[in-house]
Amino acid sequence: MLQAKLNELRENVNVEEVSFEIASRVRGRIDLDSYSLFGTIYLAYLAKENDIKTVDALVKFVDGKLPDDRALFIRKYAKDAWDVALEIASSYTQDTLVVLLIWMPIETARPTALMETPLCISKLAIELLQISDSTVADFCCGAGSFLRETIFRCPEANCFGVEMNLEYMEISRIRMQLYSNRCSINYGNVLFIDDSKRFDRIFCDSPLGQHNSREYESFCVDIPELARVQRLDWIYFYNVMKHLNDNGRAVVVTMNGNLFNGGVNTDIRKRFIENGWIEAVITLPANLLSSTMVSVSLIVLSRNNESIRMIDATELATIGRRKNTLSDETIASIVEMVNRDTDKSKSVSIEELKAEDYVINPQRYLEVLPVIEDAIEFNELIRSIRRGSQIKASELDKISSITPTDYQYLMLANIQNGIISDDLPYLNSLDKSMEKYCISNNNLLISKNGKPFKVAIASVPDGKKVLANGNLYVIELDENKVNPYYLMAFLQSEAGQLLLSRTAVGAIISNIPVENLKKMIVPCPSLDRQNIIAEKYQMKMDEIKLLNYQLEKAKTDLKTIFEEV
Repeated sequence: MLQAKLNELRENVNVEEVSFEIASRVRGRIDLDSYSLFGTIYLAYLAKENDIKTVDALVKFVDGKLPDDRALFIRKYAKDAWDVALEIASSYTQDTLVVLLIWMPIETARPTALMETPLCISKLAIELLQISDSTVADFCCGAGSFLRETIFRCPEANCFGVEMNLEYMEISRIRMQLYSNRCSINYGNVLFIDDSKRFDRIFCDSPLGQHNSREYESFCVDIPELARVQRLDWIYFYNVMKHLNDNGRAVVVTMNGNLFNGGVNTDIRKRFIENGWIEAVITLPANLLSSTMVSVSLIVLSRNNESIRMIDATELATIGRRKNTLSDETIASIVEMVNRDTDKSKSVSIEELKAEDYVINPQRYLEVLPVIEDAIEFNELIRSIRRGSQIKASELDKISSITPTDYQYLMLANIQNGIISDDLPYLNSLDKSMEKYCISNNNLLISKNGKPFKVAIASVPDGKKVLANGNLYVIELDENKVNPYYLMAFLQSEAGQLLLSRTAVGAIISNIPVENLKKMIVPCPSLDRQNIIAEKYQMKMDEIKLLNYQLEKAKTDLKTIFEEV
């Protein structure tokens, strides 16, 4: 079928509506996962194309005319739905079935390693790659959505795909055979394809969170740090560079943690940056992927880059009912940002990147940082810093008490708006070994995980002991240098929360490493100035406590009005 005709048909068939209609008709007769629905519709297409009217004739055709791997795919996922396939074939035109097979979304309930690249990410990657008559590769091509969109927009491109998941590979082959003769799909691990293969353009949406192992040691010769990474992400990215032509360009999808996590990730980013391999980094909106809430970014790879274009697109989503997406207008806007500075894009030099420990998170460079007067490193104000007790929930249950005692337990949930609840849960006892995790008066408490980060000052009644949860940093300050309430006022401010956020790492749940916290810059004016601010802050906190008391009292009074009148 001519590609031009297919593109025209695509405009006239509501893929989502027809897919839902077919799924409703066959509900209870076949599995309704994407693989089974695709396999059954493909079987219907074969019946329609070859004018097959009976189950026996359809079975004979599949077993006798199709390659063994294609026949196995049909039998595995269409199962006993041969009569269902004939019904579908009699109800829909061949053109409609072809459009469904090429453009029907493939969504699975399997782990995040098996996801089809969202259409909006494929579109954005194609625009960034500037594909024309190039040789184009999709490393980890999945169900072929990127290759399909590439051929749709750039019919002259010569495409190559590699996929190691058999189901996705077969779906991708079926789609390409129906749509174009300029694409080959290969089965296997892209990390082990022939070293001699080179491409002008490469796209790589590799499996999320795939663990490293010794079988990939050959990748560590040029970049020894790759041997120490827990996950394969950077090995996939290095593999892309190995197969990219000298003047080529690539786009890779990455979890956000790879942009800023420390340790060996820092060393690898340094290698990529100093080799001039990173052209641009684009952080994408949350909730784009089909079966996970993990946020991702795009890294544009090429050679001889002396700076990196940073683009923050996190706030540019089109919000959907279940998932977000990027509109065509937003995609055009992001591509434009690759070439010019805006409030969401800028070029960052290698010197600037080095000063930030080779972090390549665009938000780090696009945030408007507060001007800190009387700046000092936080560590200079700290006498000691420790985490609370990482006691197991089962152990905590054993020592919990429903009656008041002299021992209490402080959790993150007990801190709201900088105020520690008066109703902390009680413990019936506290082992001596746990007392080192207890808080003292005027200790500064900072939450280790999650945004916005919570901050509070401890006030412990005489004769009481309060055990801190492991998600809290307990900090003894040098009160000869800093008033705790002054410091809390700063950390609760917009500027303070921004600086706390900049110390955090983590792709899914932000957490603050203790060394990052110590290096944070804070203002430290004279104690007289601090005391004035601290006094005003404490007065406002007392006002809030009073208002909270009055609010709770009013809520209680509401419940008794009926009986009193």
